[in-house]
Amino acid sequence: MTDVPISPPSTPAAVPGSTGSGEPVLRNSAALIVAATLAFVGAAITVGGLFPDYWDAPSFALIDDTGSLARTAVFAGALVVGGVLLLARRSTPIGSAMLVVVIAFALQPRVHDIMTLAEVDGPRAGTGFSLITAGFVLGFFAAVLSAVVALRPRSWSVLGGARPLAVLASLFGFAAAVGYAMNPFSVELGRSSSLDVSGGSPLDASDPTSARYLWAAVLVVVLLAVLPPIAVSVGGRIGSGLGLGLLFGMGGIAAVRLGAIYGSIEVAGRRPAVDLEGAEGTWTFLAAAGAVLVVTWFGLAAGGMRRPRAAGMRPVTSVPPPEEHVVVGDDSSAIVDAGDTSGGDSDTAETERARVEPMPSAGPATTDRETSTPETSTPETTTWSASESEPGAREE
Repeated sequence: MTDVPISPPSTPAAVPGSTGSGEPVLRNSAALIVAATLAFVGAAITVGGLFPDYWDAPSFALIDDTGSLARTAVFAGALVVGGVLLLARRSTPIGSAMLVVVIAFALQPRVHDIMTLAEVDGPRAGTGFSLITAGFVLGFFAAVLSAVVALRPRSWSVLGGARPLAVLASLFGFAAAVGYAMNPFSVELGRSSSLDVSGGSPLDASDPTSARYLWAAVLVVVLLAVLPPIAVSVGGRIGSGLGLGLLFGMGGIAAVRLGAIYGSIEVAGRRPAVDLEGAEGTWTFLAAAGAVLVVTWFGLAAGGMRRPRAAGMRPVTSVPPPEEHVVVGDDSSAIVDAGDTSGGDSDTAETERARVEPMPSAGPATTDRETSTPETSTPETTTWSASESEPGAREE
């Protein structure tokens, strides 16, 4: 009989799309690369739209208005950050969720300006308006395309572990929504009068034309009240993306309000005589927005720390475990069951020797007899030559 060679356990084959640690390798698809490219191009076009005239009549550019300049810069920065996150292997859901939230917040000023342009006595669009709108459209397509790839239903999960912080985030988010709906600015009627008139609320329906874009402002109110608890409850990468989008969305609102209060506005090359001052809406929004961001990110951190990182979360592979090879010789006693533990120490040692020692080569017939000791007993080993007629012949 031929000997079965003893081969060491083979290394499990690498599973396609996985690393040696068992974690899957995430490769960027063509759709994510296209979405990131759209985000980068949209950010570049948005920055380019700051310098030409936003309105041709009257002549007005976004760079002349501190508030509009700050809000547009925040939007462009959000597109750049989202594109970078989409290109990274492990942060694709973060970038996609962030872009969706940023586009939802930026929808309100876009709709407001489009409706203003559609009025009978409204201004006339300039090159800056066209560039800013094109940048928004590119960011919108980037958010939709990345969401289709990265925000599939199977990637959503409620981690829990931070329910009290989710409740606090909901309360502070509602307070931020109330501050957003209140009047952000006040105007002093005259130097001799102490009467101030507040205005500028995005939910002001006194103007008949504002009813056409009132839904866009209501969308922002809903986002401010609902997104913080959702981000804390979902947690993980998607929750972090929602929290990051909330940061840029609230940052854009705070930028336009603080820029209008402390900055300058120039229309047709001259600065208007009326200066805006902060009203209760601005300060309520800023205080609540700061609180909701702190609570949201603390909730995300608490949920991430309480989530166990068990090895069972690794993907299951179809590679079978290495089997134990058994050496089969001429003697039937060499066949050893892998699970047999009935023998004593001497049997175990003999079994291990039978597994690892090679079979003797063919040669002159010799007989080796080893003496037995009280501790161990070694059976005799018999070899024979191929020229002998009977394999079992012994020397006399």
